[in-house]
Amino acid sequence: MKIRTGFVSNSSSSSFVVFGLHLDPNKLRQAMEEREAKIRAETLKDWKRNVTHGEGCRCSECTPPKVPEIGGWCQIAEDAGLSYLVEERVVGKSPNAMKSDETKQQFITRIARIISETFYPVDPDQVQYIEEVEFS
Repeated sequence: MKIRTGFVSNSSSSSFVVFGLHLDPNKLRQAMEEREAKIRAETLKDWKRNVTHGEGCRCSECTPPKVPEIGGWCQIAEDAGLSYLVEERVVGKSPNAMKSDETKQQFITRIARIISETFYPVDPDQVQYIEEVEFS
């Protein structure tokens, strides 16, 4: 690999900087399964097939409601206001999202709370400064 110093006109880089964490793939999978089961249970909790219609009936009273798609974890992160990197399974918030009256520790605690409510429980001490840089 060649390292260039000084001004280089034909190279570019992009960076992703957040206070956040790398999601554990097993915990993420479990959280997604639990989220889907909860949505399914909520959707079907009041539904009962009309028993007077017979077993093979496919009318609207005998057909269960469609369970909504929950989307992938990236969509869920985005809906919660989190930034993410797909391949690295990183979620968090940009340092620019820190409120003017918020200390760094309060910011980190807020991020841990959002991740905990969105995916699975995390402690503020698991939230770290993450910087991913790509050069091309």
